[in-house]
Amino acid sequence: MKISRRTLLRASLGAAGVGLLDRFGLFGGRAHALDPNAPSRLLSIYVPGGYTPMNLFCPLDAAMISAELPERATTLGERVFFTPDMVEDLAPSDGGTDPIRVVRTWDPMRPASRDDGFLPLGYAFREHGLHEQLAMVHGIDHNTVAHAAGHIAAMCGVAGPVYRAPAFQAVVANALSKRFPDRPLPCVALDPRSVPNPGGLPSAASPTVISTVERIRAKLSDSPDVSPWWQDLNARTSSEVESYAGAPLGAAEETRLERFVRETARRYEGPNAGTNDFLGQIHDSLVNVSRLLARDVVSILEATPGAEHLPETASYGGENVRGYGNRFGFTFGLANGSDGGGYSTVFDGALRLMKADLSSAVHVRLPVFHHDTHSADGQTNNFLKVRADFDAIGRLLGEMKATPSPTRSDRTLLQDTLVVVFSEFARSWWKRGDDHWQHTSAMFAGGGVGQSRSVGGYTIDGMHSAGGVGVPVAVREEDGALHEHAPRVSDFVSTIYRGMGLDWGEFFIPGGYGEILGVRAES
Repeated sequence: MKISRRTLLRASLGAAGVGLLDRFGLFGGRAHALDPNAPSRLLSIYVPGGYTPMNLFCPLDAAMISAELPERATTLGERVFFTPDMVEDLAPSDGGTDPIRVVRTWDPMRPASRDDGFLPLGYAFREHGLHEQLAMVHGIDHNTVAHAAGHIAAMCGVAGPVYRAPAFQAVVANALSKRFPDRPLPCVALDPRSVPNPGGLPSAASPTVISTVERIRAKLSDSPDVSPWWQDLNARTSSEVESYAGAPLGAAEETRLERFVRETARRYEGPNAGTNDFLGQIHDSLVNVSRLLARDVVSILEATPGAEHLPETASYGGENVRGYGNRFGFTFGLANGSDGGGYSTVFDGALRLMKADLSSAVHVRLPVFHHDTHSADGQTNNFLKVRADFDAIGRLLGEMKATPSPTRSDRTLLQDTLVVVFSEFARSWWKRGDDHWQHTSAMFAGGGVGQSRSVGGYTIDGMHSAGGVGVPVAVREEDGALHEHAPRVSDFVSTIYRGMGLDWGEFFIPGGYGEILGVRAES
């Protein structure tokens, strides 16, 4: 049977489509021709609840700011909102896009100062020169204002109650598994509330959920000192193994129990394709588990330091920020809303996984704020909280920029990692309540990203009561055609794939998709 990818696009497949794509060879089991100069890992950061990144990265012109922003106010002991004169270029753009424009709330002479209404949050992007590999895409249509559907849309490119394609973290992990077969944790989620769905991809794409390094000992160690039930059961012997489909997988160190369960799964193979798929997942996953336990990743992670280069206390311009505590922390006013170390815990885990070169795709859900406020003071709180989120992310990127890549000696960890920051949608604009809005913005940073590139924007022509809509941007479609239209969430996901070096034949998103031009330095 012959079927074209364009025909499948028009069909806009439903939930069963993932299995259909696998049957037609569009997922898994194919040779990968990844760009060897592309980043070697992906870090995705999900900001929960629907956010307003324009409170820091603002593409609006002076007239729109004057029309849409409330008057400056004070909340939680801090000054909030901004005026047109507070918006400035982060740095010149190195491509054919506008430069990223930031809302400056800090004192340019003393960026760490909290006196006279100054707010240092956001200065991390200047402090660490992050403009060098940074792009913002504005006006992305997620095609939904429902939390679950928006989260799924951001993860796979198609809004809906169920995944109609695998999550982008799983697709990337599967593709990179061919290039980095020795990474025992190809796809990792650091919070069980946001876990990439692997769809019908091979077991290498299935995520491992790790909340903290300290809590994985019982889960990923076969030492009887950690888990007594392993006593006399953890002896391993090496053997050549095959996948459930019969493809050679190389050597695996297995216990007798692991080998017995794996071989039993094969003996139950029968005429039912669905049952066989399930048995195949058990069989192939056990091979990965055996390799994972044999590698003793717990000891590797525990021996790998997290943040090493940032000062232990948040510092800008050589001066500690009063009251900001740890290297990723902050405080509003006197004590309100301080992070309590939440960022440090999750960022420490992500840094260890990347520095130990154990993973190809690490997914983080920010743990401190949930931006779904729906309150009279929601917009004032969101102004502070979204800046706190991005400032903490900026400090993480600064740490990565100061850290050598474990994969390539000529790159920093940031240069060798594509970092993507997103939410399930945006919030309605400042004077329009505090509700959900489907047109949002996302950040790309690190490997292969251009300098200070602001792609897209918003228009108030025909504005909805909740906010502006995206303006047309240049998009390279899957078939190679160049079009201009407002960016779609499928384009956002496709741009991630292209940024990771995947060719057009290495991924599929039902309903149509293309790369948003201007994000990659080469696009």
